[in-house]
Amino acid sequence: MTNRRDWIVLSLGLIAGAGAASLYWHSSQRHSQFIFDHNLKCQQIAKQFESESNYRAAVLKVSYCSTRNSCIAEVVRPDGGGTNYIVQDLLSGETMFLKRAGILDGQTLKDQEARFFAACR
Repeated sequence: MTNRRDWIVLSLGLIAGAGAASLYWHSSQRHSQFIFDHNLKCQQIAKQFESESNYRAAVLKVSYCSTRNSCIAEVVRPDGGGTNYIVQDLLSGETMFLKRAGILDGQTLKDQEARFFAACR
């Protein structure tokens, strides 16, 4: 009697585990598709941003930020003999980082990269 009950419990556990794994996989797939679709939309917004600036601004990197529900971009823009390094929310226009440099230096790029990643935390 115990042996049969053990098999039934084992079978139910396997079925419940398979169901839970399937639900997790489907949820993960939907979330991945959601992020992919938003990143694709952000790429389109970044291209539009560049063209509207008459290509005087170059978007180095763009990503969807779920915490802000927006597109965050690393932007480089020449300005009066120098260069502005910017991390900007492309939908609201908010500037989260701005540093003006006369020449390109590694520290400015590292600072910009750090601000880009920190913008969505």
